[in-house]
Amino acid sequence: MMRKTYKAWLNERSEEGIADLPDGFLKECSDHMAQLRLGYNLLEKGSLRHRLATKELELLSYMLRDLLAIRQRKVLNMKPGQREEGFQMLAEDRDVLQKFLEASEARDRLLERTIHGKIEAKKTEHEKRAFAVVRILKDTPAFVSVDGVEIGPYRAGDVVSMPAPNARILVRQSYAKAIDFARGEGEDAD
Repeated sequence: MMRKTYKAWLNERSEEGIADLPDGFLKECSDHMAQLRLGYNLLEKGSLRHRLATKELELLSYMLRDLLAIRQRKVLNMKPGQREEGFQMLAEDRDVLQKFLEASEARDRLLERTIHGKIEAKKTEHEKRAFAVVRILKDTPAFVSVDGVEIGPYRAGDVVSMPAPNARILVRQSYAKAIDFARGEGEDAD
């Protein structure tokens, strides 16, 4: 496996385009390294076999990391039309490429919104959090809300607004009855 990986790594480094990797190459590497690690723990530390297994794992890891990084750079430097044609990408390469393209498109959209003055102020965590209004059915001791703030104690009959996650818990435990949950929370008023 070491020779095969070394050959693939050298080939990727020397070719201008993306080099073809043998079918099942990454799976084979993964299986080999898993097998090495399995036997690794059985070897006596400091023995020649232990040192050789350690070095083999280090070298294989380095070559695989570098090989995939080189492939990634090559794919990202290609023009969009070239990415899909002219070479056989591994399924893993396609997954990585798709994620990078999505990130690149998101960056482009952000740039366009910035240039055209369409960036909205970012809401604070408190503004994002949905609140609910509940009627307290039983006396409830004080507790720490999802915001990390102590709220309560409440008396039966109190009508209070609190973070929706806390209100859901109180409703489920029959300590409160929902009056109004904020939009999008999936809770209906009873």
